[in-house]
Amino acid sequence: MDLALKIFQIGFYVTASVIAVLTFVKAKNGLLNSVNTEYQKKVMERLSDLSDEIWEEFDFSSANHWSKNKALDEVLERIHEYAAENKHEILTGKAGFAGVPLPQRQLEMMASLERIKSDPFIPSRIRGKLVDILERRISSTFEAYHSVIKDYQDDLAKGKGWDSFELNKSLLSNKVLGIMINNGVGIEDLQAAAHEVRLEIQRYYESFNPIKK
Repeated sequence: MDLALKIFQIGFYVTASVIAVLTFVKAKNGLLNSVNTEYQKKVMERLSDLSDEIWEEFDFSSANHWSKNKALDEVLERIHEYAAENKHEILTGKAGFAGVPLPQRQLEMMASLERIKSDPFIPSRIRGKLVDILERRISSTFEAYHSVIKDYQDDLAKGKGWDSFELNKSLLSNKVLGIMINNGVGIEDLQAAAHEVRLEIQRYYESFNPIKK
């Protein structure tokens, strides 16, 4: 009788333990599935917003279209304002330009790059493409501005270009664009890169389409 009772007790505890383990595993999987579903939802939302953000620069109806970019104008206005206020000192060598000012757009791109580098809701493959194009664009913009604007400031210090500020803007803009194009980040290059990233986003979405599997 004692032996039968012990066998029954052992069987009961083993069964109860198995049920407890299976219940825990099921609850854990349910929680993980819930967390994963919520994460994927946030990823999808982020990529949708990102796709729109990327294309704004090439959307003619957008206020952020590349043709409306006044970054160079912003920099030159600051230089011309300083030059006009200090013309005598600049021409006599008593004062100079304090480096090349950075446009607000450049600062925004730098901030965007740092944010994207660790954005947990952008898949690594897509993030890699974005980081690559942003780094090349920022680097080329630095090169173009510090080369073209620095030469322009030197010319002003030598007395050149004081009577043609507006004309100077067009000439300098062409020089900046030339450097960007040579570095593979001209407007056409950037638009092609935008298409590439947006198509990568599409491929990511399609990877969750059960019909295509």
